[in-house]
Amino acid sequence: MKNIVFLLLSIVGAVFSTVVETIDIIGNSVESTIQFINSSFDSLTNYLYSTGYDINIYKMEDYDIQISSITGEEKGKILLFNDGEFYMTISDDSLLYSCDFKADDSFVDNARSGKLVYNVITGYLKYDEKNKTYVPDGEYISDYPFACFSAYKGQESPGAGRISNPDIYVSDRYGEGWAKDSEKTLTYEIRQNGPQKNMEGFSQFNLSCYYKNNSNGDPLSEGNCCTVAPFTIIRYLMRKYHRDDNYADSHYEVYNPEIEEPNIYNNKNIGQPNSPFFLRSEHDRRWCELYRRTRKKTYDMYGTVEGLNLGQSSGIVEAVMGLYGDSIDGIEEINWQVHLNDYISEINRDMPLMWSIMGGDYNGPHTMCVAGYQIWSRTSGWWIFQKKEYINLAEVRDGWTTEQRYFDFKAFVSSGAFVRFAY
Repeated sequence: MKNIVFLLLSIVGAVFSTVVETIDIIGNSVESTIQFINSSFDSLTNYLYSTGYDINIYKMEDYDIQISSITGEEKGKILLFNDGEFYMTISDDSLLYSCDFKADDSFVDNARSGKLVYNVITGYLKYDEKNKTYVPDGEYISDYPFACFSAYKGQESPGAGRISNPDIYVSDRYGEGWAKDSEKTLTYEIRQNGPQKNMEGFSQFNLSCYYKNNSNGDPLSEGNCCTVAPFTIIRYLMRKYHRDDNYADSHYEVYNPEIEEPNIYNNKNIGQPNSPFFLRSEHDRRWCELYRRTRKKTYDMYGTVEGLNLGQSSGIVEAVMGLYGDSIDGIEEINWQVHLNDYISEINRDMPLMWSIMGGDYNGPHTMCVAGYQIWSRTSGWWIFQKKEYINLAEVRDGWTTEQRYFDFKAFVSSGAFVRFAY
């Protein structure tokens, strides 16, 4: 940030006029910034009025707060104005990350007692004394409207997921001025020292034994995302760390569900007049050894390949990898907002994750793989500050297509959880 900051003030009178005032924040330290703000309540009041907020700033308190940025942890200050009527969070080098209005009493108490942290993607988190962890604070309201009833450009349906063209999507949803800071996609070598290939995605329909038709007569897959996502992760790990086709692409044979999963087969009433289910052809059930073993192990463990919870899906990875002599431990992170930076660290060490959502996208609960990320940022002027904003797009293999898609954590408002793998 430059030492000289240009401030545009709107002066309210009989006729609106605009002046430009030059302010020198010495060294840009947070202490000098706080000192300047304490002497400039009229200036802040006028700026807020010029942006549509009729608030008379007369008081400010400052408290330490930890900021979780994209690159790590940093120190900062949360500033409470008029006992929380307006508040902001700034870094130690006076970068503005957040400014919001009308904090409730609980939020103010947590700020004063040092029980808040700030994540640049998900907002404020408060300390939960009972569970000894941080949880999302309901007071945080983002600058962006997330409830939408139509898809944005570059996105195939409303919500936070199914983004096929992130460049177009970011511009359409969040406006101009964003730049991609960093990105990574999980890859493996096709053979020792061979060309790199991106982590594959797999279609739930292509890995289904059964299907039924919707009201339009279109075939629908099994609700087997909870099995397909673990398989996608297992296959990547086998390819990445073993480079042996026998684990991934060889030994294709027809999977016979009547023998391998008799209870499911019988419950579908295949061939009965009252059954909505149909059996896919033998050609469509000709699968590699790894998927056949994954599906059979899932059935043996749980009696189904559909509707499993995240812990059960994590168990599939552990069990199937164990069949090949590998030990792996799935670690569930239920408070996804708290662990958002952890997923970036996992991708950076070439490990995929599972990501499960309870709603808001994909017509209900859905489990998928995280295979990469894109971090976008934008810096803009706000009063005396430079305001820094981030967008975090997870690259996913969602099972609804074999192509890579993206999921926007900034736009996600439902419950979700990660599984990361110690391997």
